[in-house]
Amino acid sequence: MVGGGFMTLKSNTRQEKDLIHPDTVWIHDRVKKFDPKRNAVKLSNGDEVTYDYMILATGVQLRWDMVRFHEKQALVKGLPEALDTPGVCSNYSPFHCEKTFKELNSVTSGNCVFTFPKTPIKCAGAPQKVCYYGEQIVRDRGYRKHTHFIYATSLSRLFGVEAYLSALNKVAREKDIEVRTRHNLIEVDADRKVAKFELLDENCQPNGEFDEIPSKNFPNIFAAGDCMNTPNAKTAAAVSSHLKTVGKNLKAVLEGREPPATVCCQYSIKM
Repeated sequence: MVGGGFMTLKSNTRQEKDLIHPDTVWIHDRVKKFDPKRNAVKLSNGDEVTYDYMILATGVQLRWDMVRFHEKQALVKGLPEALDTPGVCSNYSPFHCEKTFKELNSVTSGNCVFTFPKTPIKCAGAPQKVCYYGEQIVRDRGYRKHTHFIYATSLSRLFGVEAYLSALNKVAREKDIEVRTRHNLIEVDADRKVAKFELLDENCQPNGEFDEIPSKNFPNIFAAGDCMNTPNAKTAAAVSSHLKTVGKNLKAVLEGREPPATVCCQYSIKM
């Protein structure tokens, strides 16, 4: 919404202290070590805090500088440095999302490329939203006929949720947006204004076990949000779904009953 010009970053920013219930004991420190076998966490100042029940909701941190497993190279070569150059932006950074709207309002011709990565992201619909917003902005400014819009996704189709796929395919066709599937961005050359992609096969989809609520190994540990290994997008809607399950299960455990829901698969995305 910020990248599309519908909201400002300031209107979406809150002080953490205003989001914590006043009856909550807020420990102003970072967790350095988590010891679930002892029901304890160690803080960065050396203090240890024990618990009866734990709810993990640590979120995730964007790391463009991380290397690919076994490959010793960046997930996307040229990032995040390219984000500070003209023509390159990302809605996944509070430091660059407002730049997206400015860039879209400067487009007069050429290729506008929007990408969906192979790694988990905070909202699976966000890359498409800004693509559609961007197309409308350029169209309203009178430069659409001089501009080619490309949506390059690592998925095998435009969107992972079947219920919305047909409608989104129609939107892309009507807006004359070229959809390139199984394209994973691996390099941004800001000087040459070139984006390089790796082509993925039909086996590129994520596998593996999913987290359970509560934990398989530690029944007094629960989790919600981005830090979980559940098959859903990293969104506020997913957190809401997780918390409903956590609430039911934690209440049951506190009352000495078996958790009614062991696996949280709500708001999941089929790849």
